[in-house]
Amino acid sequence: MKVSPVQVVADLDSRPSIAVPETMTAETQGRETSPEKIPVFLQLGSAVRKTLVSLTELTLQSLRLLFVEKFQFNPGAETFPDILVTDRETGVRYILEEGVQDIIEGTMLTLDVEGSPLGGPG
Repeated sequence: MKVSPVQVVADLDSRPSIAVPETMTAETQGRETSPEKIPVFLQLGSAVRKTLVSLTELTLQSLRLLFVEKFQFNPGAETFPDILVTDRETGVRYILEEGVQDIIEGTMLTLDVEGSPLGGPG
């Protein structure tokens, strides 16, 4: 087990204080995410799952794979349904195409298994 060194520093009023290494600050201790991973919500029907996605490996294909993994979704021989993004400010849903840069922390991604009027007939 690796233990981080703690340094004792003398204060002006001669009470010792502890200098906490930067890697152990309150900001990083309770955090499960890293700058490369953010939490998002996946929705299929009425079921919602929270998961972490890697920003460095985020593609439309990787999001489709998450729906397969988290919900055991199988599109069968059909084309994979659209993934809808819910805009956090307006509540408007739109089809995610190649704009994975729209995905930020807390984004709701919905698999459109019933077909949406957004995509026209279908």
